[in-house]
Amino acid sequence: MGIKFSNNAGTIISADVTSDATSILVDDASEFPTLGAGDWCYATIIGSFGIEIVKVTAITGNNMVVERAKDNTSALAFTSSDRFELRNNAAMFEDITAAAVISLNHSAITTVTDAGISTYNFTYNPNFVTVYINRQILREAEYTATNGTSITFIVSLNVGDEIETTTTTGA
Repeated sequence: MGIKFSNNAGTIISADVTSDATSILVDDASEFPTLGAGDWCYATIIGSFGIEIVKVTAITGNNMVVERAKDNTSALAFTSSDRFELRNNAAMFEDITAAAVISLNHSAITTVTDAGISTYNFTYNPNFVTVYINRQILREAEYTATNGTSITFIVSLNVGDEIETTTTTGA
């Protein structure tokens, strides 16, 4: 679910388009990305009256369902044979950047009070977790962290040891 791309996608508009139309018929949509529920791509329409960037939210056959006047452009009327192309634009890069935001989360320090306890509860991303004891990074062979809610230590813990984690969330 998100922004989709394809290389060098382009076609022409098959029928005149009014400035308030949300459906645009094109000659051949086969070069454009396949869009599932929640997916989109951006297209640039180039005509004799100017350029408009649209957000394509669905493609059925050669019919493009669009949101008009994106990326500081205005909704314009277009005529058949005007170009409809997937081009780079600022809105596309802003969407990519927003989707790629990753947050680093640092746990509170947990102090070991019983050397006999080897499992501690932390919330973490099992694919991206770093575990520390006394501010020293542990190797993955020194703990087990697979379920996102608890970490079992293979190394010996001592009373007073400080356990903490960092993990990522986001893209």
